[in-house]
Amino acid sequence: MNEAVIDGSHQSRMKSPTAWQRTGSHEDDDRSLANLYSLIEAAKANGLEPYAYLRRVFTELPAATTVADIEALLPWA
Repeated sequence: MNEAVIDGSHQSRMKSPTAWQRTGSHEDDDRSLANLYSLIEAAKANGLEPYAYLRRVFTELPAATTVADIEALLPWA
């Protein structure tokens, strides 16, 4: 005798987001990566260790309220 197993995992999988369901485009991803790589290369060109520089930027940027605050985070500042 065959027994049907009732489980909601199929519905759960259908509702969970996957990479191909994202609303962004590959062009957006490419642009984001290009910006990140530009920051890394600019840090290197200015004698900064990229990880430490990015950590500082991502830590301090949310608190930046003026153009001067943001300019102070540039790798050549």
